[in-house]
Amino acid sequence: MKSFARWILGIFPRTWLQRLANLLLPFLDFYYRGNRFTDPINDKSYRSFLPYGYVKIRPNALSPGTLSLERHRLIWLYLQRETDFFKTFAKVLHMAPEKAFMTRLSKLKHLAYTTCDLESPLAEVKADICDLPFADASFDWILCGGGGVRPSVRLYRRISSCDVKGRGARRTCTSGLPRYRNAHALDGRSAR
Repeated sequence: MKSFARWILGIFPRTWLQRLANLLLPFLDFYYRGNRFTDPINDKSYRSFLPYGYVKIRPNALSPGTLSLERHRLIWLYLQRETDFFKTFAKVLHMAPEKAFMTRLSKLKHLAYTTCDLESPLAEVKADICDLPFADASFDWILCGGGGVRPSVRLYRRISSCDVKGRGARRTCTSGLPRYRNAHALDGRSAR
């Protein structure tokens, strides 16, 4: 399975894989059902997750139900358990949007949800993260989970100026995610 995953990731561009995801998702979701791993994003259990990785293939990394990786599931758990993100109205900018989040967050009525990316076919706004077309103090939250984003002082200054609102901004970036108390859920193993 690892060699098949490596072949797929090597042959098809990421933008094609993102577009094919809608066709494959229902099949993968059904085929991998089980009770060994639980994806907190859709709260479904699977017998295994799929291998994933461009440099090193990681077993049980990609959820077949949401196509989320370990970092996505960790961010979801953090937002769910440690913040008021799912309870209060907020304006959210999602940089390098992940399909697993987009599908669910765009349906939430209490969020004014905007997606932004330079290349992704999934994003509503096409823009470079270092040159965002938004006024300062435009957002309450900025989700920036893209693995391909290289952190820099310029980048963090721009994000900070974009999301500062009154009493101070709240933001979640994969590279800056606080240590999560319940990191055992990172690998998706069911706590049941």
